[in-house]
Amino acid sequence: MTSNLITLDSIGNYNQLFGYPTINKDITVIDSCTSTKRNNHYKALYDIYAIFLKTGGMCSMLYGQQKYDYKKGTAVCFNPGKEVIVDYDDNAIPPSAFGLLFSKDFIKNTVIEKTISKYHFLSYFPKEALHLSDEEFSQLKTLMYEIQGLLSPDIPLNTKNKILTLINKILKDIHNYYNRQFNSRKPYHHEIVLKFQKLLDEYFATNKPLTVGLPYVSYFADQVFLSSGYFGDLIKKETGMSAQRIIQNKLIEKAKDYLDGDDLTITEIADLLGFQYPQHFSRMFKNITGLSPKNYRSLKDSEIQ
Repeated sequence: MTSNLITLDSIGNYNQLFGYPTINKDITVIDSCTSTKRNNHYKALYDIYAIFLKTGGMCSMLYGQQKYDYKKGTAVCFNPGKEVIVDYDDNAIPPSAFGLLFSKDFIKNTVIEKTISKYHFLSYFPKEALHLSDEEFSQLKTLMYEIQGLLSPDIPLNTKNKILTLINKILKDIHNYYNRQFNSRKPYHHEIVLKFQKLLDEYFATNKPLTVGLPYVSYFADQVFLSSGYFGDLIKKETGMSAQRIIQNKLIEKAKDYLDGDDLTITEIADLLGFQYPQHFSRMFKNITGLSPKNYRSLKDSEIQ
């Protein structure tokens, strides 16, 4: 049974929860074998970055209502804002974990701060964990060991730059390993693409645009029980287009269908598509087609004549 929500907003708070020493307030490398406190059931909101390498044992983790049971050789990532529920079987051997955790302050005003948002895997659901080969697992762990050896209460600038380089290497490696994992799951991912296309068609075949509003990537990700980040990356890799662009293309297709008729005003069409304001519809239509809805309709009318 989980307790109240714990906010892990600092390295110190995390170390206190699990009984690790705090060498530096903004970054740490942990080994669960050295933990002096066992927490079998807890709910936590992360406000720090964390990358865990897990192996052995079993640990049920919930993100939303989706459950994932960790087995051998996985990497699980957390970014600020991620909430998880962890439940260990009290009678089972818990998994061992080796992890890198760092605060937002540690990467403030660095290249990593500017680029870290492109690593969508930091926001993936735990059930979308990266499954690592023994070699990949070992490589990531070695990089974390290197960081651990550089830690001190006051890290000199040149040492911090070395640590940042190692963090950047870890992020790039995980990104590449996920690409490998995506490639190995193409049959399953193809089914997700087909499901997305079907859901998109159904969205506009019903009154959802009127009742729910514009379709967003998160809506379709929820429908297939995936995180928005994982879903978006999956769609991009399978189709070559972002999920958002596919949604926009569908909006334009439906808009053109309505504009080809003469019985609906621009405002009415915007409403039918789920836009809150007609000017937002007109702006999107022109950005993609190069024509305003009014000019598109006028051009079609002239072609008919």
